[in-house]
Amino acid sequence: MRYFCHPEGRFVWCCACYLALPPRGTVDGVEVVKSELIEREASPAAKEPWVACCRCRRWFHRDCLLFNEKLARFYRGTRILCPLCVAETPRSEVPRECRLPRATDFPQTPLGRFMEKRIVERVERQRRFIAAQKLTSVDETPFAGDLHVRVMYAEKTTIPTGKRFQWYFQNFEIPAEISAWQKCLCLFQTVDSVDLLLFVMYVTECPDETPCNAHTIYVSYLDSVPYLFPPNFRRLVYQEFVLSYLEYSREIGFQRAFLWACPPTVGDEYILLSHPPEQKMPRELPLLRWYREIAQEGNSRGVIYELTNLVDECLMGRYEKSCRFLEFFKIEGFRIRKSCAPRGSAAIIGPPRWNPSVTISSWRAKRPWRRKRPPIRRIQAGKPRNGAVPAGL
Repeated sequence: MRYFCHPEGRFVWCCACYLALPPRGTVDGVEVVKSELIEREASPAAKEPWVACCRCRRWFHRDCLLFNEKLARFYRGTRILCPLCVAETPRSEVPRECRLPRATDFPQTPLGRFMEKRIVERVERQRRFIAAQKLTSVDETPFAGDLHVRVMYAEKTTIPTGKRFQWYFQNFEIPAEISAWQKCLCLFQTVDSVDLLLFVMYVTECPDETPCNAHTIYVSYLDSVPYLFPPNFRRLVYQEFVLSYLEYSREIGFQRAFLWACPPTVGDEYILLSHPPEQKMPRELPLLRWYREIAQEGNSRGVIYELTNLVDECLMGRYEKSCRFLEFFKIEGFRIRKSCAPRGSAAIIGPPRWNPSVTISSWRAKRPWRRKRPPIRRIQAGKPRNGAVPAGL
C-alpha cells in the first residue's frame, strides 16, 4: 500500500487524500508543498507485537509502551502499565523499576564539551540557512536538538611494533612497544525523553615523542544508525562529529590523523549490535566522497591543511620519510614480508592490496588487509595401510 508523508515525518496522506491536496497549503500551522511530499510503500510483512496492560487489559503496541522483553525476563514480575493507568494510579503505588542511566548522567570531559559545542553551532548555522531558503522564521524551522557527546571509554595501552618492523627500520631505533590511548566517543540524542545512541567512533591516540606515531591519531571504526531527527540534519551532524574531534586534537598538539575508508559488507556489524534493515550501507566511492566533504569543510576552517594518501607518502622511494609517516597500530595496513631470494636479502614493504587512500594531514582511508582462506584438503576414503584399523571403529 502506497502513501505520502511530510519530509519531516509529521503528517501522512493516503493516495486519495494526496490527489485531493492543493499544490500548496497549511496543515496545523505547518506549510505543506505537494511536490515535496515523499512517496513510500508500507511493508505488509512488518509486524508489530502487541502487549496487554496488567490493569485495564487493553492492548497496545510494544514499542508504544517502551516495553523491553529482555529486561522483563531478567526482572521477573515486571508489570506492564499503559499511560492511562499510570495517570490514574497514585504516585506511591506506581512500581519503581530499575532506572537506566541517562546520557547526561555520564561525566562530561573537555573533549566531549568541545565537540558538543561545535555540533550545536553547526546545526544552528544550518538551521538559519534553511530558514533563509524557505523564507520562514528561524523559530519555525525544525532542527536537531538535545544532542549529547560523551567519552564512554578511555584507557592507556601499549601497541607492539613487531620484530619485522624493527628490523626494517633498524637505523631509526624503533621501540618494541608504543604507548597510546584508546577512546570510545558516542553521540546521543534525546527524543521523547528517550536517549538514542546514534554515532560511535573508536580512536587511538599516540601523543608521545617516538620515532613513529608521534602526535598521531588513528580513527579505527565508525558506526551509526539513521535515527537522528530531523533526518535532513543527519549527514551534517555526523560529519561535524568527526571534524570537531580532529579540531580538538589539533588544538592539543596532534599533527596527523589516519582514517580507513572501508565500507562494511552486508551482515557485518562494526560496533553497534544491529542496524535497521532499511538502512543503506555506503559503498566505497560514496564513503570516500563523505570523507572528502569532511576534508573540504576542515580545510575551509583551517583545521586540515593537507590531503594525501599513504602510498605516496611512504612507498615512492622515501625510506627516510616512511619511518615518520608509517603508523604502528594493531590493525596493520602495511606488512613487511621477506622476498623469495636467499637469506640476507632485503625485505619488501608494501600493502598486500593497493587502494587509493584519503589522508588529511596524513589522514588516510583505505581498505585493511584481509587474509586469504586456507585451501580445503580433500580426503579420499580408502583401505588402511598394513591392515591397520582406524581409531574409533
